[in-house]
Amino acid sequence: MEIKELILLYITIQGFVSYVPQIIRLIKTKSAEDCSITSWGIWLINSALYLLYLYLDNVNIWLKLSQLLEVLLIGTTTLLVVILRIKG
Repeated sequence: MEIKELILLYITIQGFVSYVPQIIRLIKTKSAEDCSITSWGIWLINSALYLLYLYLDNVNIWLKLSQLLEVLLIGTTTLLVVILRIKG
């Protein structure tokens, strides 16, 4: 494995792990008052557009899958924030 692949692997794992505390906190506290819907929405749109770019540019499948998982994690967080704001 080349150094650039190791760097990408590290960034990917670190990125995925970074969403877990926020998702757990939202589920445990059932509160999203401190979370910005606008920020998460912009982040979701940006990540989805980047995923579209990767598919249109025909890059490495692992990079595409990594970005797809990131979009799903951001989408999960955004959805939780919206649902908890509606309920709260």
